[in-house]
Amino acid sequence: MFVRKFLLLMLFAVGSIYGRDYRNVDGKVMEYPYFNSVEHLGIRIMNDFATDKQRVRAAFIWIVYNMDYGRSYDVIFQADKHFPYYSEVGRQYQLRQLELEKIDHSFLYRLGVCLDYSLILKELCNQFKIPSEIIIGLTKTDMRDHNGEYHLKNHSWNAVQVDGDWKLVDPTWALGQTGNIQLLFTGNYIEQFFFPDPSNFIKSHLPANPAWQLLDAPVAADKFKKQPSYFPEYFSREVELSAKTSGVISLADYNEYLIMFDRLPELNSMHYSIDGSVILKKMEIKKVKDQPYFSVIKLNKRLRNKYHSLTVFMDYRPILKFKIENQKHSESKP
Repeated sequence: MFVRKFLLLMLFAVGSIYGRDYRNVDGKVMEYPYFNSVEHLGIRIMNDFATDKQRVRAAFIWIVYNMDYGRSYDVIFQADKHFPYYSEVGRQYQLRQLELEKIDHSFLYRLGVCLDYSLILKELCNQFKIPSEIIIGLTKTDMRDHNGEYHLKNHSWNAVQVDGDWKLVDPTWALGQTGNIQLLFTGNYIEQFFFPDPSNFIKSHLPANPAWQLLDAPVAADKFKKQPSYFPEYFSREVELSAKTSGVISLADYNEYLIMFDRLPELNSMHYSIDGSVILKKMEIKKVKDQPYFSVIKLNKRLRNKYHSLTVFMDYRPILKFKIENQKHSESKP
């Protein structure tokens, strides 16, 4: 947590362009004293800030600045947890007590997972009288997500209604924590997951309820699964993968694959690796007239397993991950 706090303070001090609109809010929240309850934190935020947008931002920054990622008190939400009730009102009361217990414990120890962060943010929004929802869905960051081993739901984030519009917020990914993968924390992540453009957010987050994509034309689950994995660093770069590039690379007799980009920064250092190897290979980027940028990746025919991965790096940071599917291997199985 110390490293994260130090980086946040440095970014605030130099006036990072990513949070310029919220510099005053962020700076004040970073100087908050210790609070022993969500209620006390909410009272302080309401006293310090007047608008809904500022209050949501303050709650979000407090979570990013103060919470660490880790298992906390999940046992109270286990499937075999039983409690007596004699009516629907009683059932809702018991569930609310469990929810408050989970929030209090996570807040006290400053430790939790995505659901804890979502619960704390929603509890603060309840205090602010701001409509909010916890969104349950699927995110895609590692090869398990490409191999057909999909979980129906593996992540939670929030939607909040500000000035009449619903906005998306994910404090977990703003921490640099994406499911099972912990990334180096950078301030860039904060803006990518605070009120992001829904058309970018859907590249990594698929809500169980399509309405919470906040898109006029929701993306189907099958299309989402065929996309590559987008790392947070992708969204802080002037890069746009071409829609012509699938997230699934078929390894057959012809072992060359085109990765195409509609947009790339003028100066970039592009590499790739296979199956997480520390050995990075240079990507030669070419451009022909009005066509997309492209790079020809030559794959080794000796890749024998059914599934492999190809990770693309820009300036030695991962931005994309593709699945390599060995068709020969698949066909050889009964």
